Amino acid sequence: MKENKKVAVFIDAENISARFADRLFAEAANYGDVIIRRVFADWSSVNVQAWKEVVNRHSLLAEQQFSAVKGKNSGDISLIINAMMVLFERDIDVFCLASSDSDFTRLVQVLREREKTVIGLGLKQTAQAFVNAFSEFIYLDSEANKDTKPTPEKKKDKHQFVIEYDRLSALKEVIDKLIEEDGWALFARIATEMKNKFSDFIPRNYNCKSLKELIFKIQPMLGNYDIRTAQDGTTMFLIPAAPQEDTAKKSKPKQVKRAPKKVENKDNKKQHKKRPKNG
Repeated sequence: MKENKKVAVFIDAENISARFADRLFAEAANYGDVIIRRVFADWSSVNVQAWKEVVNRHSLLAEQQFSAVKGKNSGDISLIINAMMVLFERDIDVFCLASSDSDFTRLVQVLREREKTVIGLGLKQTAQAFVNAFSEFIYLDSEANKDTKPTPEKKKDKHQFVIEYDRLSALKEVIDKLIEEDGWALFARIATEMKNKFSDFIPRNYNCKSLKELIFKIQPMLGNYDIRTAQDGTTMFLIPAAPQEDTAKKSKPKQVKRAPKKVENKDNKKQHKKRPKNG
């Protein structure tokens, strides 16, 4: 039986909109049992009023921190102190931090140094250095995480760009390296290697439910690889594509030699013409 890990969620309400709350907790639940739910803000501010209804709905513990200086995010220090107290006082496996504020970079680093899994939840505008500090980083404002359905007139082009160039280039390098080492590239190992390079390399960030779906989606961009399934029916991997025959030769029809036309003798023709009439 798979171990149900204990999860703690810390939300910077002054940095993350309340409209992402449902998605945020749905993602956190994917990592285990969410036993700590805390949200930090100066609750006297009009900018966080939308979170008040969310606090009750998701049974959050709202931490108050008044702003001593105008324009300063007062909840940052309170969040950091709470996270450190939980780290040393509670048995937590996974820390989820909902914020795009890179001021929390050192907190994330300390948690990971203590061998904790740290999941970031923020916006696409988040600084890449902050994103890379996490074990995984999920974009709450990605297309995959929007509840709105696309209108019929906005049909997606089958060649629409789905992955960044640097991610695609790194993905090819990982696949080639695994094939060179083992003769094939297991999907599970591809996911691990890519996540070690890019914390935000998560299929959900690319509007895909799984790595399998993502690879199928970008296969034309990847190059000459064949997708195969192992005998167990579930394990999937990539291998170099078999060389194809010259399509020009393959499609060129064979020339069929026709029998030569029968040539009649000219003298015979004349004889037929001059044949005397009977009687």
